[in-house]
Amino acid sequence: MSDLKRIIVVDNGDREPQAALSAELAELGYASITTSVEAAPHVFASIVEPDAVLLDIPGASDARTDAAFAAFADRLERTHPDIPVIRHEGAGTGLSNANLATLQTRIGLAATFANPVKPPRL
Repeated sequence: MSDLKRIIVVDNGDREPQAALSAELAELGYASITTSVEAAPHVFASIVEPDAVLLDIPGASDARTDAAFAAFADRLERTHPDIPVIRHEGAGTGLSNANLATLQTRIGLAATFANPVKPPRL
């Protein structure tokens, strides 16, 4: 069994390769699967339970998209209260130090990542 922490990244389906959270998570030593918010319940039901769910919520989204993210997060928090649901506002941006700290506090440091917080950009 792998010691990698498993994260489901839920987004709106619009992905730019250079801004993919899955790539950033892999660099930090986490295993992840990315799915759209519409497919997230089906993906969640068909895989091994993740260690965390990261909602990659677009900064400028419509009410329907916002409602879909809220409904998925609410359902997950009710049915799986032990799985952290981390809301990352502003899809297309890297993880904030606060989100990294939440991941590391709630599910632990990744095996290959020794620095608990990303250094600030100068």
